[in-house]
Amino acid sequence: MVRQFLVSFLLFVFYSTYHSHAGKVVEVPQEFPGHTSRPINHLVKSPDTFNPKHYQQEKLKKEGACIFNSLFAGIMHTSYGRKQIQERIGPQDDKSVQIRFWFPNAEIMGKYDFVYKEDIKTCEDAIKGMSELLNSDEYDESGKDDIRKDIEEVKNSLKNAPLLWEKILYLHQTSVRVPKKFVWKNGGGSFPESNPEWLNLIQQAYMKITKHSYLTTSFGGYSRSDEDILEEDVFTGVPFCTLIPRTYGFPDGYTNNIEDPCQQILKFFPLIDIPFKEVKIITSEMTGLNLEEIKDVSAKLHPDNSVSYQPLTYQTNTDFAHTHGLSKDLLMEPNVIQFSSAGHEVALFFGSNKVYYYDNVVFPDQIEIYGEEGPIYTEALYFKDHGLDTMTEETFFINLFKEIHHRGKQVAKIRNQPENSQTKIRFFTRALKDL
Repeated sequence: MVRQFLVSFLLFVFYSTYHSHAGKVVEVPQEFPGHTSRPINHLVKSPDTFNPKHYQQEKLKKEGACIFNSLFAGIMHTSYGRKQIQERIGPQDDKSVQIRFWFPNAEIMGKYDFVYKEDIKTCEDAIKGMSELLNSDEYDESGKDDIRKDIEEVKNSLKNAPLLWEKILYLHQTSVRVPKKFVWKNGGGSFPESNPEWLNLIQQAYMKITKHSYLTTSFGGYSRSDEDILEEDVFTGVPFCTLIPRTYGFPDGYTNNIEDPCQQILKFFPLIDIPFKEVKIITSEMTGLNLEEIKDVSAKLHPDNSVSYQPLTYQTNTDFAHTHGLSKDLLMEPNVIQFSSAGHEVALFFGSNKVYYYDNVVFPDQIEIYGEEGPIYTEALYFKDHGLDTMTEETFFINLFKEIHHRGKQVAKIRNQPENSQTKIRFFTRALKDL
């Protein structure tokens, strides 16, 4: 009888949780902690044309949004991307606007429940380990009280985990309601003041919707300690949405972290329904790609669950590019490559048989380097007047990696940081165009 009641109760909880997420709206706070705001008194709509100035930030104001803004600019560089973003902006009234992001549906997200299961197991193991400590003579009563508090904290995490996982399964049905206020922060790495109002509202909604413990990232950003907007949250190092339990490191001399071969990895930018891929590269001024230094590894899972690694070798730039899912056709159809240089993210935009270099930061020393004031939006040096339509695949990729190397040196000089030939490139796995 008790068991039947428990089963019925759990089914009721699951049913209630499932349906509570349908069409759910989450709220950005009326007052963003630590920020200044001004009201928006008109209809909010993203533009039909691309303006590179919309996505800039100013270094002297300590604004930091290059990761989000430069890739977002690459999306808005295409007619397909602009249409997708326009569709993200939903119902609005005088006081607020609803924004819906793209997330994979529950069926796709559910394939990555190993992230959730690992979290559950970690909590259970922690509770077991700390409970054993209570039975030892290693701690006095005061120390055991601290352990009991830790146990209760982990138990709460264990209790909340199913609810958090249910929430992520239904993010695709969730909208974010944002107050119609332009929000910025003086002297802090948050929401660039020169960005247009429609973009500022999307940035705020993005911060809110991605403050979720199961959407992981390998670098900083805003606080993940709470899904509420906190005063210490700043819009810098914003994460892309990644569902991956762990990566394996490899000895020095190997470029990539090795992703767990027995797990699938989902990486996406929830403004567009195309997954992206990240690849670490080492570039050379002479050859574009330093093939001798790039030692990616193929991981093989054995029946006993052990993993062995086999270094990959590349004969040409094209061989490397194709191995990692890059092709000339993929890029020359409207696409974008974002890459990191001296702690800053810049991008190359492709389309209409041209390649443009984009750097969204306004920096005091950049006129000396670029010859113009930011943001920098100019034809890529190694592709300008080179007959892209007739360029061979090999020449294309040699020039691509030379461009990345050259721009990295420029960014390092502007930012007064040492040059680094190793960088990470990020690109969409499908062209940004109407299918």
